[in-house]
Amino acid sequence: MLVLGALIGGFVLLTSGDDEDGVGDRSAVDRSGLTERLTKRDAGLSLFYPTGWRRSAGEGIINLESPDRCVAMALSSPVDASLWNRLFADSVAGLRDTRGAQIGRTQDPVVVGSAPTRTAIAALRSKKGTPVTVRLSVSRGRRLAHILQVVTRAPTCEESATQSRAIIESIEYTR
Repeated sequence: MLVLGALIGGFVLLTSGDDEDGVGDRSAVDRSGLTERLTKRDAGLSLFYPTGWRRSAGEGIINLESPDRCVAMALSSPVDASLWNRLFADSVAGLRDTRGAQIGRTQDPVVVGSAPTRTAIAALRSKKGTPVTVRLSVSRGRRLAHILQVVTRAPTCEESATQSRAIIESIEYTR
């Protein structure tokens, strides 16, 4: 629940770690505007993101936020892969307890890349009453379970939402 609290509780921007960043290779990722790369070896995560997005990475966690603050993303690999279904259930329960979140739908596992993934989408309101959408996904990697939370703070943030989908498509689970 500690990792879940960090993910749901506000995307604490951590600074430290063994991340690597730089300009990635010129491929489909680059054509979609994702020019920066971030790799967290300890978490078995690698992704591309656009220039201008704020990023921080700590021990086992990556946080990204769009320049307009419309989209925030958090990725982590907190538990062994064998516990991925339990991580999903606990995370959905924690999300449900967050400011009266309405869980709109959960998906049965589908393969995303090479990782079986379960997703829940929730709607809630911020403290100021603004509608917020939360997409919570848990994937089973080879050795670790990976959790991704994407918070969209306003329905009018189309560019940031499009960029967040491209970031999700760029994620590689290496553990």
